[in-house]
Amino acid sequence: MINNYCTKVVQLLIFQSNLLVKLQISETAYQNVTALIKNNNGFYVVLSIIKIFIDLSKKLNVKDLSLINELMKCNRLPKDITREKNRFHKKIIKNFQEISMDKYGCCFIQKYYKLVENSIESFRFNIMEQIFQNTTLFIKHKYAHFIIQFLIMENNKKYIDFLIELVSYSCIEYCCDEISSRIIEKLISSNEIDCDKFVISILNSKFQILFLNKNGNKSKQF
Repeated sequence: MINNYCTKVVQLLIFQSNLLVKLQISETAYQNVTALIKNNNGFYVVLSIIKIFIDLSKKLNVKDLSLINELMKCNRLPKDITREKNRFHKKIIKNFQEISMDKYGCCFIQKYYKLVENSIESFRFNIMEQIFQNTTLFIKHKYAHFIIQFLIMENNKKYIDFLIELVSYSCIEYCCDEISSRIIEKLISSNEIDCDKFVISILNSKFQILFLNKNGNKSKQF
């Protein structure tokens, strides 16, 4: 599942095969879910599996007869459909920090958030809870900080307010760090904050330190 061509074949199978094959692919992927997510091809397979079972769950909610008949033919129960998306989600949340700090894992988290954002409120809440808890770790991490940037660009007001409060306590430290200074730049350009007040609070901290630091200077230029 981690080869580029195999990935495409598996994704095609996921969407076009019968329910039994979908469940078999899902079972194999689940056993290796973290490794797949951390692979530039494999994480697309995981996303496809979750998406297909989200879609199947929606069909169950409206009592789709064709799906119910297929379940009966496979000797499966409706709860088997719900179980698939739930157990993948639990594994992702359990390994959230490890996944987020991976080169491809951080990309997966962004796509996964978009996938569940408007379909499963509880999943979205779990993701946000993990990001809130790990922000101080992610903000200076070379890969995980992209998740923070993503939420700023999504104009997630609740998270942006939290982030502003967080960086305000150690503004100079974050402005002068190569990674977190990018977060400051994104915050300044965000539509969800009072830019003037935020910039003034940064400049009033210790203007000379910012001016002389190669990363802090970028924040000052805004």
